[in-house]
Amino acid sequence: MDLKKLYGDLTVLLGREVPLYSFLLYCDMGARMLLCRYPKKLLLGVGEYTAPESLSDALPIAEEFYTAVLYFLGGSAIGEESMLKKSEAAAEEAYRTLWRAHARGKRRKGDVW
Repeated sequence: MDLKKLYGDLTVLLGREVPLYSFLLYCDMGARMLLCRYPKKLLLGVGEYTAPESLSDALPIAEEFYTAVLYFLGGSAIGEESMLKKSEAAAEEAYRTLWRAHARGKRRKGDVW
């Protein structure tokens, strides 16, 4: 996920710029929240997660979670609960989309103990 594009979209969404340090902190918080909630196998593209240190870094989260991360950043920056709820709903929808795509053509063979 491109942080420059995310920063630009956040500026348009809020109508003002967020300080860069706060933006990077909120990005890290949002990514870690998603990593705690959903399996890394579907969430991360390649490699391990590292916290972003500048706008030139890339967030290794799947692009389907872009809207969820954007709403999380907006809600965290201005403290609005409705944006955080939109973020949770968008994250759940993105996860279901990825899960369906990953499970397509596979069949559950029962529980193996």
